[in-house]
Amino acid sequence: MRAGSPPATASGLSLSAWLNDAAERAIRIEEGLAAVREWELEHGELSPEALAWADEVLASIMGPEES
Repeated sequence: MRAGSPPATASGLSLSAWLNDAAERAIRIEEGLAAVREWELEHGELSPEALAWADEVLASIMGPEES
């Protein structure tokens, strides 16, 4: 499992801590996507304009590579 070691080392974490953080992030993403699906079932699909706005907000907070 060497693939995670360089990013873990660069972030100052042990491999297990880095993997834990990655798993927690994946869970948060999945929960967020599930919440959007639920919202869309109640209110209809988000418009392309709303999605573009959300992308801009995320890019301004996280940077373009992260969003």
